Amino acid sequence: NLAMLYNNRLLMHQSALKLLNEHRFSETYREPWRWDYAMAQTQIYMHEQGKAMTLLDSIIRPENNISYDIYATRGYLHLSMQQLQPALRDLTQAKQLSLKNATDSTDYYRMAGNIAFIYAQTDDCANAVNTLNACIRFAETNNNDIDAAIYHRKRAKIYLACGNTAAATADYKT
Repeated sequence: NLAMLYNNRLLMHQSALKLLNEHRFSETYREPWRWDYAMAQTQIYMHEQGKAMTLLDSIIRPENNISYDIYATRGYLHLSMQQLQPALRDLTQAKQLSLKNATDSTDYYRMAGNIAFIYAQTDDCANAVNTLNACIRFAETNNNDIDAAIYHRKRAKIYLACGNTAAATADYKT
């Protein structure tokens, strides 16, 4: 039953690829990079990371006025492929771009939370904890209890990985 559901979704995304190709030059996708980004997202869903990465690499050029989500998508793709340094570079760029024309800073701190994860993966506990401290302050200042709890849990996991069980326990109690 699960395999049939997956196959149905795969067929749906293949149909979406065909539709995107047919409407590549429509009003919505006037700028070719927008079409490539939509194609890359579909390729990611279809577990074709290599094709998605090629499309995302072709999009990121100075002449394309792209937003943070393209860097974030490529960063997450690098992360899923265990390419930590390129993931860190792209997520850091996404974090900076998320402040541009933003009405709030939520996306900035979500990017920062993911960057903290990469710091932890590279055994940079100090940067990981400091990054999450800023995320926690932001969430608490904006009365966002759900994000604050998420950041506390992430920081607790980092404390555990770094051998600080007392701090991890305190975060788990928060």
